[in-house]
Amino acid sequence: MIEVGLLKHWLKIEGSRYDDILSRIEAEAVDLVSREVGHYFGPPRAAVEILDGRGVSLFLRETPVGGQVVISTRVSIGAPWVVEPTENYELDGRHVIHVSGWPIGRRNIRAEYNEGYAPGSEPPEIVRLVREIVESAWKFRGTGGAVSQNVEGISYVRAEVEKLPTFQ
Repeated sequence: MIEVGLLKHWLKIEGSRYDDILSRIEAEAVDLVSREVGHYFGPPRAAVEILDGRGVSLFLRETPVGGQVVISTRVSIGAPWVVEPTENYELDGRHVIHVSGWPIGRRNIRAEYNEGYAPGSEPPEIVRLVREIVESAWKFRGTGGAVSQNVEGISYVRAEVEKLPTFQ
C-alpha cells in the first residue's frame, strides 16, 4: 500500500538498513486495518465465494479488481459446478444481476474474482490510517509500549494499557 521509500521519507530515515522491518510493519498495519474493518485493503489476490442463490441479485464481499468475475452454479451441494455464460449477468460494483434470476438454493453459486487494490488506488483515508499505525509502531519500537514523559518538571513512564499484563 505504501512504498518503503515513502515511509522512510515521512519517518526521516536514510539508507536501507530498516527497509525489511518497515515493509513488515506496513504489511502488518494493512492486515490489522483489513481485519478490523472487515474489508481487504491489500494488493490484488484471488478470491472465491460460495453464495446462496436468492433470485435476481448477488452481493459479493468485495468489488472485483478490473470489474471481472466468473460465476458458476450447481444444482445441489456436491454437484459439479457449471460456468454461467457472462451474457447472462452484469456486474455493478459488488452487485451481480442475472437477466432471468439466479437459481434459488443453498451454497449453489460460486464467484471467482480478484479482490484488493492496485498500488495507488487504495482509499486515501485508509492509507492515512496505515501511515499513522506505521509511524506509531516506528516511534515506539523497542519500548514495549512504555514511553518516558516529562510534564511540568515531573518525569514518569506511560505504558499502553493494552500491553500491560493485567489487560491481556
